[in-house]
Amino acid sequence: DVKTSYKDMSKLVYPFYIILHPIDGFNEMKFNKKGSLAIANTIVIVWFFAEICRRQLTDFAFNPFRPDKFNVFYVMLLTFVIFFIAVVANWCFCTLLDGKGKFADIWVAGSYALLPMIIGIILYTVLSKFMVLDEGVFLTYLVWIANLWSAWLVVVALEVTHEYTLKKTLFSIFLTVLGMLIILFLAILVFSLYSQVVTFVRSIYNELLYRI
Repeated sequence: DVKTSYKDMSKLVYPFYIILHPIDGFNEMKFNKKGSLAIANTIVIVWFFAEICRRQLTDFAFNPFRPDKFNVFYVMLLTFVIFFIAVVANWCFCTLLDGKGKFADIWVAGSYALLPMIIGIILYTVLSKFMVLDEGVFLTYLVWIANLWSAWLVVVALEVTHEYTLKKTLFSIFLTVLGMLIILFLAILVFSLYSQVVTFVRSIYNELLYRI
């Protein structure tokens, strides 16, 4: 019986169970602590390395990136940093909207929801080595299906984690995106001000050295 088998399932296998049974899976995660912070962190790390591999190892005919322009910090921004900001924004807004999920709950559920997208990235990288250019449309479909699958899992994860209705979940996702934009804007503003202050202090220091 599928509904009883997951209760004895290893936490290592559980993320793959959630892919096919998200409602049961996320409910079991929330109420019976089937999630694992260590596995969640591992998934995010695998996502980071999968993105690196996609940029560096995808066959040139299907690679929209320039391997010679590779920047590991940019990849880190698109994975670790963006995911962290998304979790922070969701936690902040959902706390105001009576959401039941804690920061760690959102982090674990959200990372598990990323798994189809990560699998899609890995398959895209590997299959690109064995396909000709005319077959590239299948790789595009693969990426779209993987991304939409993860998006659906994110909706279910947040709905279960915060004990929301579907309508309230979608509204919280809208607020989360808005919150991410605000956080990124403030981060860019602070960085810009910091750079200006450093430049100003450095110019004064150089001027003093010149006069002395």
